[in-house]
Amino acid sequence: MSDIEMRLAQERRFVERRIEALREAIEQGRAKPGDAGRLATAMYELKSMVLSPVTDEELLETVRWAHAADPSDPKPLEVLVGALCVARVGAGDSRWDAELDAATRELEARAPEAPVLDLVRRARSDLQSLLEENRPRRGERGA
Repeated sequence: MSDIEMRLAQERRFVERRIEALREAIEQGRAKPGDAGRLATAMYELKSMVLSPVTDEELLETVRWAHAADPSDPKPLEVLVGALCVARVGAGDSRWDAELDAATRELEARAPEAPVLDLVRRARSDLQSLLEENRPRRGERGA
């Protein structure tokens, strides 16, 4: 195993332990303010790792729960927007579009400076440009 592989495995174990500790604290009623958001962030981090055992559905379930558990904390909402973007791209379908739009609007109202919003705006702009480039023009076949 190379040094890089060992470091990645170590990082993965660290994130998995952090998730276990946060879940345990939450289940036992020992959670601190912000722990729901920290759990959502850790799950998102684990999901982004190579060969992650975390599914889109599991991540979304955890992040939705974290947002509902502490709606005053914008962090779970920010992670939800990111997770919905990842799920949308990964699945290649539109089943999460309505939820993504609603979560994005809520995040824009509550935390307009959230970095994930820049990514969403750029992605929407890129998609709009792509659609315009591929739209048939008048007089062209299919118009």
